[in-house]
Amino acid sequence: MKSIALFLILAAAASLGIAQGVEKAAPKPAETPPTAKSRPTDIVEASALRFVYYRPRAASAREVAAALQDLYLSHLSVKTDSSNSRRVREVQTIGDSLVFYSTPDRIEKLRSLTKKIEEAFGGQEAMEGAERFVTARYAPRFISLTDALQALQSFQRSITVDPSRGQTARNISQLSDRGIVMLRDTKKNVDEMLRILNDLDQPRTQLTLECLVIRGWYKAESANLPPDLVTHMKQLTEFSGFERLTGGIVRMTATGPSVSLNMAGKNSLDASLDLRPSGYDQATRTLSLSRVDFQVQQVTGPGQPPVRQRLSTSTSLPVDRYTVLGAMGEQPIFLVFRIRPD
Repeated sequence: MKSIALFLILAAAASLGIAQGVEKAAPKPAETPPTAKSRPTDIVEASALRFVYYRPRAASAREVAAALQDLYLSHLSVKTDSSNSRRVREVQTIGDSLVFYSTPDRIEKLRSLTKKIEEAFGGQEAMEGAERFVTARYAPRFISLTDALQALQSFQRSITVDPSRGQTARNISQLSDRGIVMLRDTKKNVDEMLRILNDLDQPRTQLTLECLVIRGWYKAESANLPPDLVTHMKQLTEFSGFERLTGGIVRMTATGPSVSLNMAGKNSLDASLDLRPSGYDQATRTLSLSRVDFQVQQVTGPGQPPVRQRLSTSTSLPVDRYTVLGAMGEQPIFLVFRIRPD
């Protein structure tokens, strides 16, 4: 009986791992993925950091940045002195762009991860290598460099031209002395920018504006006026005759800057005209004027102060027809335009 009891004690001790002085190790806890606080941290010199800009296409910058924050499993700190360091925020957003601020090797990891995130969103490859960029130049003929750059404003961004060094450059630049816009981007973007520039860079429609200032009277005759204008004025007014007081002719572009005319006339009449053309419709052959400002000053008699009158409006004018814009005064003075395309 004693031998059986001793055997059972030894067997139990062996099963507990204490036989022959051996202690059984406790089981290891299951590994858990690193959290934001538990992620490892690399510490580097500030001189090792680089900037890289990127504008996502398949998702917003905030969405990509949030995904990177969850998926990137380490932190980066920069040395501030021999014993201290501070955390670096490696991924930031500026408007619709991402900014990577890190070491070149970590930027490559972020680039690779960003590419996978964008592919998951169903977009194109995120980072275009320098070899995938094409270069083109455009010399505007009928628009200014400023207008050309403004037309391409939505395309402006930084591109990575040397991934190994994190070197970036602007995709749109100008050579002011030579009047050239330089484009460097993906072929798709460059083709679209060139299409926009070609559409805008067209000769502006040239027009000739004839302005007449006339007065109506009850005499039957009309002096120095075209017969078709006299007929038109008789249909519009009660007067039987008309007198030309002054007038002027000016050549202008249909979408150009403001046009001004100063016109001296009979009986000490002094007239000034300022107008701004805003567009020409080829289909209807109509010129739009966003502003017309007409002022007249005239001395009515000896010792009398000058009488000032003003007309302001905006309108559309058909070409090759006389159009009365308005009349002013007790003895009406009429402002008449005729537009002729070149």
